[in-house]
Amino acid sequence: MGKTGFKRIGYIHNYREYPQLIREKAGITYFNYPEFDAHIDLLWANKDKTDGIICYDANGESVSAESKQIVLFLIDTSFRTANRGEVIYAAFQHNVPGALDDYGWSGVTIGTKDELVMSSASVENSVSTLEQYTSIGNYHAIARVINESSGESLSDDECAEILKSSFDKAQSEGKLAVIENQYDTKKQLSFFPLVGRDLIEQADLFIKMEKNKYPNPKREWFGAFVISGKDLKEELLSFFCFHVGSFLFQSLSHANAFYNNLAEKAMRENWKWSDPSRNDSYDQPVLKSYLEFTYYRLADEDAEREESMKKIISLNGKIYFNSGLLDRNFRQIIIVGNEYILEKQIPGMGLCQWKLLSDVQAFSHNEHEIAKDFNEDELPAIASYFNDYRQVVFDARLDIHTNDHHIFEDGVARGRLPKYQEEYERVKDDDVERERLLTRIARDFDSAKERAKLMAERNYKLAVPQFFKETGEIQFLLPIYLGEREEAEKAHCALVLSLDTSGRRPYYRGETILTLDMAYNNARLIAKPDVFWLNDLV
Repeated sequence: MGKTGFKRIGYIHNYREYPQLIREKAGITYFNYPEFDAHIDLLWANKDKTDGIICYDANGESVSAESKQIVLFLIDTSFRTANRGEVIYAAFQHNVPGALDDYGWSGVTIGTKDELVMSSASVENSVSTLEQYTSIGNYHAIARVINESSGESLSDDECAEILKSSFDKAQSEGKLAVIENQYDTKKQLSFFPLVGRDLIEQADLFIKMEKNKYPNPKREWFGAFVISGKDLKEELLSFFCFHVGSFLFQSLSHANAFYNNLAEKAMRENWKWSDPSRNDSYDQPVLKSYLEFTYYRLADEDAEREESMKKIISLNGKIYFNSGLLDRNFRQIIIVGNEYILEKQIPGMGLCQWKLLSDVQAFSHNEHEIAKDFNEDELPAIASYFNDYRQVVFDARLDIHTNDHHIFEDGVARGRLPKYQEEYERVKDDDVERERLLTRIARDFDSAKERAKLMAERNYKLAVPQFFKETGEIQFLLPIYLGEREEAEKAHCALVLSLDTSGRRPYYRGETILTLDMAYNNARLIAKPDVFWLNDLV
């Protein structure tokens, strides 16, 4: 089925939000998607003949639908405002002048004609400094992320004002940054800090913009993405050096040499993806992920420990930590690297420091490089993920509940449910058919969860624990067989479950869906999985 409604016109930034915006302006409670899409299709099919589409050039002047200088057009939604009975339009914008049939229209902003023309970023006479700098589709999604991150309750208009005033302030104070990747000059980021509200400033939020990939004489940058200072700093590190987490390497080949040597030294284990079609620059991707997050966990543990109890040990300019791996003679493998501080002065962020390990090497604990400084009882301790063994034992007696829309649509849209992928691609732009598919997936999952619980009651090791770094909690990975298990050679995916004890009765809450490779990668952080549905991968 082809695209219908707004989706046949251009890219929709807020396809989930615009019906709610129409309902609010029109004062209605029900929105008929098929009827609305049919109305838009009819107008669009007759766009050069109807008065339901109004076009404007970059000067804000009304032009005909045949013009090649259109940067903004409004399309009649067929709804009227509840208070004054004005026509409610949807606005689409283009970065450069063109025709209605051109590719590149984006939307959709909802409002009356006067509201949309006055606020349009495409019309030069009403463009703010920020909107001259970057192309912004709408402020609704931005406001939602800011509110979720900071605890604010900004309206779309308030969000727009905060962004514009923050941009102007950053520009005047030299805090509008443009950072170029030293390894790839085509990769650039621009960003500025959000200011003006206490909660926003406490949340340390920035607006990040990406280099426009398409030639654009008006806007060099694209988008306005909300990001925390911590995440931005982490992203910027890759612009200044080649690194894997906190490990500094000269290049990808040097990184691969280290991980290949470590894999050869450690007890035999398959550290590669099971899916041969999954591309990865690293020869040992699971090992790379394991060691990176092992170091993160050790650092988190050390943040709460006294100096004498640290697990990452600094000695004579070198850093030592326990990899948690054993070599083939059952000796502990210790990772050693040089302490390296990278410093950069960044507009809007001040002096940023990254503590890294350079020239990392792996040694067995009895080798000279370790034995000369550590007795066996002084070796760095391994990472710990739980305090009580009951934390890593799945309780199959508890109920499992899932947030269907979040899990299933997100899972299939991100390619984690290949069983339904082809069908989803056919119907994803049809709201009615997409909902029918998601309802069927939810029904299939209900059956699969019950079968998985029956299996878990008979095998306590079936549900495999994983550590969720963001919250520090233990979650469980439950295999999902979509169909009778005898019909499937292996599980189709893994369901991530968190124990919820906030109410009267504890239960497992479904969080997301992972591919089997992702499940193995996450589970390996705590221990090498020894259950059939993950062992079949290696």
